[in-house]
Amino acid sequence: MPYLDVIKKQEKQTNSVVMPNVIGMDLKEAKKTLNSIGLQYEIHSNNEESSIENPVILDQLPKQGITVQEETKVILYTE
Repeated sequence: MPYLDVIKKQEKQTNSVVMPNVIGMDLKEAKKTLNSIGLQYEIHSNNEESSIENPVILDQLPKQGITVQEETKVILYTE
């Protein structure tokens, strides 16, 4: 409403990216891949007491090929 001198805040622009396949990668490689295209991640382990330093990714959500916005949180399931 310009007549009230109200300035509309600009919405943050985010880009779309295609979700890569990180299944089968080790955790370090998967993190690097996701970070490089602006995605966030959350790690879920099948074994809470796992002492594996760099586990392998068993599954992911969203799945490969899905178009998502930058900063989307990807769920990584590890061994």
